[in-house]
Order: sequence, then C-alpha cells, then structure tokens
Amino acid sequence: MKPTWKSLSEFVSQRIYLDPNNYSTRADFLADRARINRARKAARVLINFAGDCWAVDPVSVRSSRLRFTEKGWDYTPGQYYPTEVLEAVCQAIADACVSNRAAKDAEWPAINVSNAEPITYSPRHHSMACAAYIRACGGSGSDLAARFFDWN
Repeated sequence: MKPTWKSLSEFVSQRIYLDPNNYSTRADFLADRARINRARKAARVLINFAGDCWAVDPVSVRSSRLRFTEKGWDYTPGQYYPTEVLEAVCQAIADACVSNRAAKDAEWPAINVSNAEPITYSPRHHSMACAAYIRACGGSGSDLAARFFDWN
C-alpha cells in the first residue's frame, strides 16, 4: 500500500476527541479546540498546495513521529496527541515541499552568468521560496508561511 494525498487528507479529517475533564477552565478547552481547527484548515491547504501545485510525492511526507504503515498513516504522540498531531502533519508536509524544491533546483541548477558556475542555494532559500509562493496565493498563505516555513 502506497501513501496518497487522499489517505493523508482522510487522516487529517478524522475526529479528534478532547476530554473536557483535562481542562481547568472552559476557556482553555475552547482554546485547544480552536487550535485544532486552525491546524486542520492549515493541513488541508498544505495538502492541496503540495499535491496540486508543487507535485510533491506523498511518500516524502514523514517525520520522526509521522509515518505511513501498511495500515495507513500513523502518528506517535508526544505530550498530548489532540493538540500536536495536525501541527506535526503540517510541518511534515512543509518539510517535504522544501525538500522537493531543493531536489528540483539540483536537477535544474541556476547558472551564475558571470562565471558560468551553478549557484548553490541554502535550505533557508528553498524554504523561503516555498513560503513566498504560498503567500502569493493569498487566503491563509501568509499565516502558513510564517508558521511552517522559514519566513521572517
């Protein structure tokens, strides 16, 4: 079984249960729920960009905690699964996009006109290029660029 953008989208769409008993106030509970909804929206936007616009292979979406197994996407939780899983998915997609951009630049390197040598770019350059693209697309792009790419 091979990972697909559809399977990752389904993983992101699954319901995340918050236990109100884990919170001392209703405001804390609502804040975490809003954080999860914001991360879910960001993940959906990044999945669309990575799959449609940047042609990133979903096989490259992985991190130390997120991986694809024969049963589907699997996340190994850290402190509190509900508030971290979707942020981790977003960061893994962003990292895959930056790696994809770096690989494409390696295939078709830019040439310095003055001495005809290939220009090598830093990882920060690739991250900023992805961030600039997603910012130019509007909507929540500016927020995503600041949260998941090296955009300062």
